[in-house]
Amino acid sequence: MRIAILALLLTIASPLTAKTIDLSTRTESTGIYEVSFCARPSPDSKVPGHMFVAYSHLPPGGPRKFLSIGHTVGAGTGSAAAAWSYFGDSVPGHLAEERYTSIRERCLSAKVNKEDYEAAIARTSNPLAKMGIGRPTDEVAELYKLAENDCMSFAIDIANLLKPRGLKVPARGRTELPMAYIQRLIAANG
Repeated sequence: MRIAILALLLTIASPLTAKTIDLSTRTESTGIYEVSFCARPSPDSKVPGHMFVAYSHLPPGGPRKFLSIGHTVGAGTGSAAAAWSYFGDSVPGHLAEERYTSIRERCLSAKVNKEDYEAAIARTSNPLAKMGIGRPTDEVAELYKLAENDCMSFAIDIANLLKPRGLKVPARGRTELPMAYIQRLIAANG
């Protein structure tokens, strides 16, 4: 009994950690599609955390297919150069598969229609492969600039695709960090 009360109090006292909403307008014969917006703290307390998008498809009778993608600085770009991009020039960046998870991760998952899922995941595709120049698995290179074209910008861009379906996407604060923004996104869709 005491454990149940303690768990209830911790749930009430703690900020939202995850929420699932249904933005779909029909049942899909090809399965269940979800797009999730997640943030996690950095393993290095000097870095402000990270935001990314997770794509999930559960086909009928098949295993779930899951991919999470974030926008990050390119290999060899140090955290100082990334921080300086807030005030100065862009640095090399790329979309990459997320490999780190955190118990403190926070996510807003949205069940969506197949075409909304496909539009969202298309934003992660290599543009050169679409033109027949590169391979679909080639890294998607982009410029990275904090507060303009960073991990939060990427996730908010994908979230804005779902606004017509009812997703509420708060404006990003000028100096807002990923963990604070994801809390506001979860609360806005409560």
